[in-house]
Amino acid sequence: MTRPLPEEERIARDRARKQAWWDANPTYRAEHREKNLERLREQNREYMRAQAAEKKRRAREVERVREWSKQNPEKRRAARARYKAANPEKYREAQREYYHRNKEAIRARRDAARTAEQVRAGARRDYEKRDRSKPAKPPSPEQRERHKAQEREKKRVERALARAGLPPRRLQRVLAFEKRNNAAAADEFFDRRRTVKEVAQIRGQDGPTPQALLEGFTETNARLRERLLFRRAVDTHQLAHATRLHRDVLLDSRAREIAGKPPYDTLLEVRRRAANEVREAQARQSGAGRLVEPHRSGAVLRAGSVRELVQANVRAGWRVVPSRAGVAPQQLFLVSDAFDSPRLLTISRGGPEVREFDSAEARSTYLRMWNGGSEASPAGPSAVATRIGSMSQPPSVTSPRTAAAPRR
Repeated sequence: MTRPLPEEERIARDRARKQAWWDANPTYRAEHREKNLERLREQNREYMRAQAAEKKRRAREVERVREWSKQNPEKRRAARARYKAANPEKYREAQREYYHRNKEAIRARRDAARTAEQVRAGARRDYEKRDRSKPAKPPSPEQRERHKAQEREKKRVERALARAGLPPRRLQRVLAFEKRNNAAAADEFFDRRRTVKEVAQIRGQDGPTPQALLEGFTETNARLRERLLFRRAVDTHQLAHATRLHRDVLLDSRAREIAGKPPYDTLLEVRRRAANEVREAQARQSGAGRLVEPHRSGAVLRAGSVRELVQANVRAGWRVVPSRAGVAPQQLFLVSDAFDSPRLLTISRGGPEVREFDSAEARSTYLRMWNGGSEASPAGPSAVATRIGSMSQPPSVTSPRTAAAPRR
């Protein structure tokens, strides 16, 4: 009597014998299919019909159970509770499998059913319920170093934007489910097929950019470029004259304290004075004069109306520069030579401002630029006061009745 072979060895021998037979008959499958093609097709049709019938039966069963659950919610919950109590492990396993199979659909339903305010309200409730009797866990060295690196990077970006004359970053914080909703909406918008009407509308937008938009874009870029160049010039000037600016600000700040006024903010005042000096230097090079601070201008800058403002400055010794006849002035100009440098008072919609020039010729050149290439001689105080007093209405920088300022 022979001893039976071990199970593993018997399975290995059977597998080797079958493989040897298939190696010896490589065309068996093709020949068998060719001889029994009709019978195999009929078996396949019967199998597919059985599968379809089973699928329909299971769908009807699922629908019947769903309808029964809607009509009997209490019985459904009781049956589920009994099954959960009898098979806790199988219930949890089924829950996990269902979640992993339908993770995206479950998350989408949950995101659609809640709002940002609900999420923040829940977070506030959790924060209030937190046990504060235990001390907070201190951050690890790695967490502390990571936080410091993030802060350094944030400050670096802010400084770079400030040097470039760009506004700071304005980030709007959104919750995770809001990000997912936004991403899903973007995917739906860009992935969906466009209709013929939409395609025609998109192609109709392929024309050249309107000239108004190009001009606005060019003007904005020029303005930002000028602002950037000005800030760079201020940085250079402040660095080159830091000692003098700080000394002057400290002395003026002490004088203000002695007079009972609040001291200067040193950093802000140094920056402001550096900007004023750069602005004056640029104005001197361009021939537009230097702006004089209001408290040092020597002019009356506040009055009830434009006529009263002009009359008050005429009484203070300023002379009105008349405009060309028949031209509605956009600005009123008054001049004065009673100071160290010739000065020009401009009254416009933006408010009055005073400029001083290196010479009367530079002031005349500036006036000719605003007066369309011609310069009228300043009128005397008495004539100006008589003419202004004889007006039936207050002079206006836009009224054609005012003949006291050149056309811009």
